[in-house]
Amino acid sequence: FEYLRLTSLGVIGALVKNDEEEVIKFLLSTEIIPLSLRIMEQGSELSKTVATFILQKILTDDTGLAYVCQTYERFSHVAMILGKMVINLAKEPSPRLLKHVGKMVINLAKEPSPRLLKHVVRCYSRLSDNNRALQALVQCLPDQLKDDTFKNLLEEDRSIKTYWKALMRNLPLQALVQCLPDQLKDDTFKNLLEEDRSIKTYWKALMRNLHLPCDI
Repeated sequence: FEYLRLTSLGVIGALVKNDEEEVIKFLLSTEIIPLSLRIMEQGSELSKTVATFILQKILTDDTGLAYVCQTYERFSHVAMILGKMVINLAKEPSPRLLKHVGKMVINLAKEPSPRLLKHVVRCYSRLSDNNRALQALVQCLPDQLKDDTFKNLLEEDRSIKTYWKALMRNLPLQALVQCLPDQLKDDTFKNLLEEDRSIKTYWKALMRNLHLPCDI
């Protein structure tokens, strides 16, 4: 059974490797995401690696990212599995698994694998490109990705550090957006902003930095 599963995953992995949008759209019409998540949680090391790679490639596509983040249920399921993988990798680290996404961060903390961590961080970074997912990541991102647990690996591998930095840049912005008073985001101070150009200049700079509308 494991051989058949690996063979099937290998075929799907080959299909998504070239980042063709039509392939992703077709796969989204199937049960590939829940099946991949199940394998990521319960399969052999090699099966987990290929299944995580497939999920990563789906998330890389805009249509795939939008699909996963369309409902909280879909996103939370993906985030839960990724989180578990991080925890498990911290206990029994695997170089192959480190290459892909989420349940792995906590497990990678003890004896992290650069290859697996790279894919995990890349998945999280891609999820942070979606505003709805980013709101949830502010609360559920593993602490090991926010402290200095992987400091040495980040210094040694520039590609991991690049995706990690992108993720870290998005997180504080979203946290600020959540606590910013609504009055600064709506038209409460519209008249004042029109009357005082200096205030309006600073306000526009703030809105741009937070990726919020700055037209009033």
